Formats: sequence, structure tokens, C-alpha cells
Amino acid sequence: PDGTNIFFLGKHAYGVAAQVSSTTDSALSVVLAFFVSDKMENNKFKIIVDSRVSQHYLPSFKAASTIGMSPRALSKIMSSFMVPSDHQKNNLGLSVSL
Repeated sequence: PDGTNIFFLGKHAYGVAAQVSSTTDSALSVVLAFFVSDKMENNKFKIIVDSRVSQHYLPSFKAASTIGMSPRALSKIMSSFMVPSDHQKNNLGLSVSL
């Protein structure tokens, strides 16, 4: 319906706030809330993101294989590794979930 607030999903202004200005049976007219400065800022951000050094990722099963450990043992140590000492249990795990 006319006046409806939407997000534009077109090629040149994807994700921009918009409002339906008119509709017909086969067409839709919208007004975009788009600022040229936003596009320049997004391009600068894209350049920064693209210039980052990519980090090498290893899935947990490959990491376990690399250090000579079973994947299950690695996941247990990474999440919680309880060690009893002096009538209490201490968590030596890294509290990381794989």
C-alpha cells in the first residue's frame, strides 16, 4: 500500500530505507532515503575490509589432527577440563566451544 515503509533490495541501494509512493497492478514506485555520502562511506569501509590480511582457519578436526589428538579430546579441553585438587574441582579448560 502507498505510504508503507520498506527496505529497498535493489542493486544500487540495497538495504536502504524507502517508502512506497505509488502502486499499480504491474509496478511499484518508491522513494529512497539514500545519501551519496553513505555510498562513499560504504565504499571506504569495503576497501578497509578487503585490505585485511586473511586469517587461516582450521576446522577443529584438522586442528586436532595437526597436534596429534582426537577431535573429541580437543573439544573437551577447549570447553571445560575439570581437575580435582584440594577437595575441589578446577576448570583448566579454555571455555571455547568448537
